Amino acid sequence: MSEPREAARRPRLGHPVLAPAWTVLILALCSIPGSELPEVKIVAADKLAHLLLFVVFALLWSWRKPLVGTAAVLLGGLALAVISELYQGWIGLGRIPDPFDAVANSAGLLLGLILFRRPKRRLKAQ
Repeated sequence: MSEPREAARRPRLGHPVLAPAWTVLILALCSIPGSELPEVKIVAADKLAHLLLFVVFALLWSWRKPLVGTAAVLLGGLALAVISELYQGWIGLGRIPDPFDAVANSAGLLLGLILFRRPKRRLKAQ
């Protein structure tokens, strides 16, 4: 009877490939030439896409605990948020670094970290 309890106490590490694969996907999306990006008529669709990419980034890396702590997810995510924008200007594929994209990336990262922590607080209260 103690075996299910012990299994429930073990930390979940998430799938070992998902978080790194998502990070590579973000970099791959940053590498698409500007001329190949679709024109979207929705206001702020670009910023919403950046936000959602980094919400998922934060959630996937947070599920890798205890191998990856919250501080590492935050620092690594902030670095990726800024470096991915600088990278777009550096590769010369018709992409322009946008500081507001870096802000949307960072906001998504913070939102993902908040969302990851919220269910834990509800469970502790019960």
